Amino acid sequence: RTPKTWFPCGELPTFGAATMVLLDCVSGVVSWGLRTGVDCLGGAVQMRCRSRISREIVEPLESRLWERVRCRDTCEVGKISGGESMESLLSGEAIRQELRDTNSNLEETVTKCTRKAKAEIKKWVIFFVSFTGHGKSTLIGHALKQLGVRGPLPATGARGSVTRAVQGYAATVDGWTIGGLTEEVIFMDSPGWQWGCPPKDVEDQLVTMKAVAENMGVAPDALKERLVVVLLHKAEDVARDVENQNFSAFLAAFFKACRNQNATLVPVLSKAEPQRCSVEDLDFAKNLLQTKLESLSKEHGECVTVRPAMCWSNSSKPSAELDDALAKACHQHLKSEAVRGKVMESIESELLKILQDWAKKGDSRNALANRFVWVCARHRGLRLKQVQLNEDTPWEDASKVVDSLKKGPLRYSLEDATDDWHSDELR
Repeated sequence: RTPKTWFPCGELPTFGAATMVLLDCVSGVVSWGLRTGVDCLGGAVQMRCRSRISREIVEPLESRLWERVRCRDTCEVGKISGGESMESLLSGEAIRQELRDTNSNLEETVTKCTRKAKAEIKKWVIFFVSFTGHGKSTLIGHALKQLGVRGPLPATGARGSVTRAVQGYAATVDGWTIGGLTEEVIFMDSPGWQWGCPPKDVEDQLVTMKAVAENMGVAPDALKERLVVVLLHKAEDVARDVENQNFSAFLAAFFKACRNQNATLVPVLSKAEPQRCSVEDLDFAKNLLQTKLESLSKEHGECVTVRPAMCWSNSSKPSAELDDALAKACHQHLKSEAVRGKVMESIESELLKILQDWAKKGDSRNALANRFVWVCARHRGLRLKQVQLNEDTPWEDASKVVDSLKKGPLRYSLEDATDDWHSDELR
């Protein structure tokens, strides 16, 4: 059946019956091999997909559902708010509410529970960066004077770079971010960036500043989760420098160095000669720099929160405006879930130790375990109704309930939660 056009000589090839059978067998084997290979490959891919779906989706969901069912068996969960503020957490409001009917010294209990959390939260570090000669040291000196620090202050000069090495200046402030809490604020001065130097110098400088801060007692987690950076630049140079590739490269290097951190950037425009900058020029410079920084932040995954730009004149007296702006930037970090979560973990861990110690001295384990889960729920803006913990293993059951609350219940009670839920007969 082969067309003659396939064979220029016009003669068709002839095959014997045995040859045809052999060719059919070879064709069948090849076809079967191809089908089998594709089926095996498809099966392997399918099994891998099933395994990955099971590992990454089904198993965590089953675990969470089981925890929810387990929590559902022990209590009813209702939401009443978005959770306690940092001020309320550190004041021990939830502990006072849930342990109000115990024969104990509440003030002493709250102090013991919150001591460690306050120690972790009361240190703040603020980095000051800029190009050489833009007035970082002068700005830091003004900020320290406003906070009541009389010395030592950063050395300043009329021209050129004065700061030769990274150095920290500490100030003790009452209520910097939390009312009633004495906090320590560390201003980190650094050598100015040099035009023409490689942008990597920015990353190296930030590494050095973090090392100096750690030597001054700042925890690595605080630098990672609560970093505030002040970028100072001359107002009259903004319009020219935002178009400069070297300026953009330095800023890009800064954002890159902060990509794995929860950092806040406060842009400050300095006006050394007010007569050279009108109000309109200052507003234009602020908007120009703000737009540039927000654009770079988006390019690098919005790893840095850019605060509104502000102006400062180094010829004026110390002003509280800068300190207020920095305190607000620091306070904003206290609203992050990561920081609040660590504070709650610290307080609840200390509370659990105290309650278990009371139980060893003869107090009812179940009554204390109930109060523990009530405190943990109140921290998260939740209320629990009809908590039922096993009489033999109340602490283990309480831990399971709290673990479920930390991950967030899959559903809440249809009833409106109230404080009366924590005042039932179990109390």
